[in-house]
Amino acid sequence: MRQLPGIKIALACVTVQAGLTQSIAQIDADDCSVGASCLAAAQEFYRLGNFEEARPRFEAACDAKIEQGCAGLARMVELHETRAADYPFAKGLFLAACQDGESFGCLYAASMLERGDGGAQDLNSARDLYDQGCKRVGGEVSCFKLALMYAGGKLGHPDPTRARALLVRSCAYQHVQSCLSLASMVARGEGGPVDLAYASNLFQALCDWGNAEGCHSLGASYLSGRGLPVDRARATQLFERSCGLGEVDACSAVKLMEKDQRSVEERR
Repeated sequence: MRQLPGIKIALACVTVQAGLTQSIAQIDADDCSVGASCLAAAQEFYRLGNFEEARPRFEAACDAKIEQGCAGLARMVELHETRAADYPFAKGLFLAACQDGESFGCLYAASMLERGDGGAQDLNSARDLYDQGCKRVGGEVSCFKLALMYAGGKLGHPDPTRARALLVRSCAYQHVQSCLSLASMVARGEGGPVDLAYASNLFQALCDWGNAEGCHSLGASYLSGRGLPVDRARATQLFERSCGLGEVDACSAVKLMEKDQRSVEERR
């Protein structure tokens, strides 16, 4: 592992907020032998906006194959909260984790290669790493990212059939974005036949998981009768739920439904 700064830092990581002082345990930045402690320190420094102190501790936790450590480091790279000079080391940590069988290592290394962080963009290598991650336990995000590459034609011509197959795999693990994308594809017949019943089932599952977009789409299906019997009352319920979950378009739909209902009552 790369040498971390050589001073023992008494993580009096002291936060003064609303008159309260919170301290976390002393952590040696040279010898973060306990990965979980390193992670806690990294997260606290990150919360305080001290990225220079957060980065080496995320690195140490990632080197210990702690997923949240690699995730924190990956986020810092993606948001450019660390120096470009640190990117190659981060990529090396991710690749080492991937080689050790950790799906998250494959994901974060592939993401760097896809964006071109720390070197030239390499879409083919990114594809291969996403594929490795996708085939491992916990690799649903890699499957999703790979599906986006195929659907968007990043590897040549768009390949919706392969994208749809990957989304089926990742949606099976309840990856929300995968299920939303899959529902949209099967409803439009992209990468395979139109299957409105399947799309409705996906929207229902998403809504059951508390996903606002899923509830909105399911409500729209009941309202239009596309794949489901027309049921305005059920559509209204779903729009109201989606609106409560923060979907602005669903809130607009609720207002329109209420307006239509008032018009019907006034004509009676």
